[in-house]
Formats: sequence, structure tokens, C-alpha cells
Amino acid sequence: MIETEQVIRCGHCKKPIIQKSKQRPRLYCNDVCRQLDYRRRRRERTQAELLHTVKVRWGGYLPATQQLLNEIMQGHGEPLAVRVAATIASEVAADLPTKGAALEEQLKQDLEERLEELYRTDTERHHFKKWLQQHPQPNDVDFAKRFLADSRFQPYQSRSWHIARLTDRQGYTDEDRAVFVELWKDMLFEGRF
Repeated sequence: MIETEQVIRCGHCKKPIIQKSKQRPRLYCNDVCRQLDYRRRRRERTQAELLHTVKVRWGGYLPATQQLLNEIMQGHGEPLAVRVAATIASEVAADLPTKGAALEEQLKQDLEERLEELYRTDTERHHFKKWLQQHPQPNDVDFAKRFLADSRFQPYQSRSWHIARLTDRQGYTDEDRAVFVELWKDMLFEGRF
């Protein structure tokens, strides 16, 4: 049988290795390359496991914080990294109520501004009477009962049409108009948000 040569590159240094067909294929030039490649693979596997541990343990942190905690863990050990992470978490938790309340207030203000803008620019006709019938009002506010009973108000009209009629009609006060405005905003809020 004729022996054929096959060129394969070393798994570590990438130098060509000449293989003879009757021999078991060699993957490395020598034992040194084999050992170095083993150490490289082990290091990569350890780093991948460490990265997975970091993501599982500190997945709630920003990537930069995860990287810093990883560096602390590699350079100074896991106990110090855990202490640093606990300190960061406690500072964030201590600051959260203050920021949460401020954020909630800002969101509330933004929503009120958007709702006011929506109310101000609303020129569409709506089924206000139908909406009012489906949303019971507190007993101390008799405006809704009087408005629903008043046959002069058409069921499908614009806000400005209703405001004009409330201003012209006898028996409706400025307080009633203010209640109407709030109810109209409630209707817009439910329809838009």
C-alpha cells in the first residue's frame, strides 16, 4: 500500500504537521503545544462559567457594573465581589423611595398635562350620555342625574356644544360645568390611555 501524506495544522501554534496515513492523526506538533492548548481551553471554559455566574448572580446590574464585579471577583475573590454587590444594592434600595416618589410625581404631572392638552384640542363628537350612564357617579353629585334626564342635550355631540348649552341653560351652575369638564376628561382618559 502506498503511504500518502496529509497536511494538518497544529491545534495550538498552527504550524503544519505532516501526517502519514497509517498513523493515528496528530493534532499537535509536540507535547508542549498540546499542554498549552489544554490550558487555553480550560481557561476559556472557566471564563465562560464565570461569565455565566456573573450574569446569573448580577443580571440585574448594568453591563459596566457586571464587568466591574467580574474584575473584582477575579482579582480579589468572590467574597469581596459579593460585599461590593450588596453595598451597591443597599444604596440603590435606600435611594429608590425618593426617586420613585419623584418619578411618580413627574409621571402624574406629565399625564395631567397630556390629558389637559387632549381635552383642549378635542373637537370630536362623543357619546357622552352613553358613557355617563355606564359610569355611575357618587351620590353627592346630582349633576349626572340631571344631565341624563335633560332631553335638550343630544347624546352624540362635541364638548364645545355641551359647554355652550350648559352655559345657556337654566339650572346649571359653574360648579356643574366644572364637574362636566372633569367627567369629559375621564371619558377621554379611558378612551385614549
